[in-house]
Amino acid sequence: MRKVFKLLYLVGLAIACVHCQSSQVQNIKIPDAKVEADLPGFKKKNKALWYDGKPFSGYRFTKHPNGKTATITGYWQGKKEGEAKAFYASGRPRYQKFYHKGKRVKKHYGWYSTGKKRFERQYQDGLMVGVEKMYFRNGRLAVERHFKNGKEQGAQKEWNQKGKIVSNYVVKKGRRYGVLGRKNCVSVYKNEKTNKN
Repeated sequence: MRKVFKLLYLVGLAIACVHCQSSQVQNIKIPDAKVEADLPGFKKKNKALWYDGKPFSGYRFTKHPNGKTATITGYWQGKKEGEAKAFYASGRPRYQKFYHKGKRVKKHYGWYSTGKKRFERQYQDGLMVGVEKMYFRNGRLAVERHFKNGKEQGAQKEWNQKGKIVSNYVVKKGRRYGVLGRKNCVSVYKNEKTNKN
């Protein structure tokens, strides 16, 4: 009997793994066409980018006055797809983001013009998940927040530029507990015990 349960468990686990892999981002081959964003023919229609009367597939880019690339974003059938990058006029990277069928996915990064990291975030199916970190120009951590399905969940912290913590709270089932800003944070929900009386 144990062998039957073990076999069923392994089969269920295998099915779950196959399902997880199939729900991962699929590779879509974006055409190599690169079109400057300032050209006539681009328009937004039904939440999609159209070019010359049809959903755009290719790379749309902008340039700085000095001629260097400012942004370049991949599109597939009118929706953002693959990597989107931005650069400062110096050529240093400004951000790197990823999309699948118009939704944010994977790890996103941002940098200051000095090259120091500005932010890092993780997305899944358009929703923020995992840890988000934001940094001051001096390189110190400014914000560390945790997300689940696009909503704050768990420990949330914020620091000033000198490294002193100014906000420290926990989000549990949509409620905040802890220090928000410089004042003690009280849940927006009234005490359930007093409501029952």
